[in-house]
Amino acid sequence: MEESTLVQNLERIHTTPMGAERVIRNLNLHTNDVVALCRDAIRHADIIIGLGKNWYVYGNGIVFTVNAKSFTIITAYKINAKVRLMQESDYVCLPEFLYQAIYIPEGEALPPRSILNDPNIRIYIDGFGTQPGDLVACPV
Repeated sequence: MEESTLVQNLERIHTTPMGAERVIRNLNLHTNDVVALCRDAIRHADIIIGLGKNWYVYGNGIVFTVNAKSFTIITAYKINAKVRLMQESDYVCLPEFLYQAIYIPEGEALPPRSILNDPNIRIYIDGFGTQPGDLVACPV
């Protein structure tokens, strides 16, 4: 799933009353406009990951979960991270982390995601997580 799909469909972002209530409670918000908040989070996201049936929009210490098919905001929560040894389930995120870490000079276009297939780039994640001391920060 390309993050541009989510960005290009901002007008389709919506939520249910239960979803809005969940987001308001989890983030301790004093606004009821959850949709506007999520759309803004998408526009200014540090990273957007499409995984399984959902999009995960990370930014400003918050992650929003949006259903990829219906564009429905499911929930959001504050990120409280801890560092731990990597688990096999963490490996799926490594290519996206690597892509986001590529230095792009101001005004330059993003490289295609196929750059991750380049052995000179891929070397940074191949085998990562299999050595003692390979750590990951994850939400708690």
